[in-house]
Amino acid sequence: MPKLDNWSATYVSNDPFLAPELNWGTLQGIVSGHPEFRDGDFVIIGRIVDITEDNHIITKGGSEYTLGETDQGYEQLYPEAKLRLYEQLRKIFKKEQNV
Repeated sequence: MPKLDNWSATYVSNDPFLAPELNWGTLQGIVSGHPEFRDGDFVIIGRIVDITEDNHIITKGGSEYTLGETDQGYEQLYPEAKLRLYEQLRKIFKKEQNV
């Protein structure tokens, strides 16, 4: 299963004229184990559409990712970023927490 390390949250576009519903948040980082990318490639994953009971991130394109280490700078700005992301995604997708 693909893994995303050194990850952080990002937005698809910084265009101030883009309609808000078209500017959705996603994750970026260093990928490993993905059939379409080389290990170590920097990627921005597709729109997150679900989270599994095992905290795997599902994208609109059907890819499933595990999250590794958070980007250090991002973690300094947002302590416990991974846990906070999981909690937020569970609220969005109305999932029971399984930690």
